[in-house]
Amino acid sequence: MPPERICNLKAENKAYSPEQQDVWAIAYMLATACNGDYPWRAAFPVDPHFKAFFADPEVLGKRLPLVHVELVKVLQRALHPDPRCRLTLQQFREQVEKISLFKKEKRGFFAKLFSVSD
Repeated sequence: MPPERICNLKAENKAYSPEQQDVWAIAYMLATACNGDYPWRAAFPVDPHFKAFFADPEVLGKRLPLVHVELVKVLQRALHPDPRCRLTLQQFREQVEKISLFKKEKRGFFAKLFSVSD
């Protein structure tokens, strides 16, 4: 659940957007799926991993060592604690599609993951 829902920032944030919640949720699931572990358990200051990310988004790369560095950069923007600073859904999609790992002309994400080198 995004931090604005946990911290009940809806009343404070007049620009509250369910789309920004969706961006956050998709980014969180993508980070978890690609890394095999959660970036943090709760997007709340008492969670030490979220607190570290909130203080410095660059720590996300250390928290997600199995995630491609290009994807980490996109996730940092999509998981921004302030929904007004997050990527839009369209921006998120466009940025993910630019990542070399996900390009259509490549052999494919899963083919790369499970390929055997000669």
